[in-house]
Amino acid sequence: GAAGGNPDPVTGEGVSLWLGKYVGKTVSNAADFYLSGHFGLFGREHELVVGGSASRKRWTNTGYAPQPGYPTEVPDYRAWQGDIPEPQWQRSYDNNEVTRENGLYVVGRFDVADPLKVIVGSRLASYRSPGTHETGVFVPYAGVVYDL
Repeated sequence: GAAGGNPDPVTGEGVSLWLGKYVGKTVSNAADFYLSGHFGLFGREHELVVGGSASRKRWTNTGYAPQPGYPTEVPDYRAWQGDIPEPQWQRSYDNNEVTRENGLYVVGRFDVADPLKVIVGSRLASYRSPGTHETGVFVPYAGVVYDL
């Protein structure tokens, strides 16, 4: 739970409690695979990596709220010690949520000069969760590494 509100500095009144209890479980499964290899080009050795990943997460939980009539007002926040009895909980909602993410990627690591490497790659991703669905999201990236 939490407490908040607009307390009166004289009386200490105006703070309310927001109470909830949540019991749940998350199960996650993920896999990643890739192939990598080195190749020569312009007299230097470079690396190419191709791969993919998939994940699935299931989150199940039950939310509980205090039974009606439970006092949520704090009489005087200045003297309050948090000493309230635990409410009698009533089931408020059940949640069964599945999130999936899949992607394919390719990256090249190019040895341009002895201290300089260039990394260029991209990822094609799909994501699905309750209320959100993205398919075919293309994410390019590039970087430069200079060894000191």
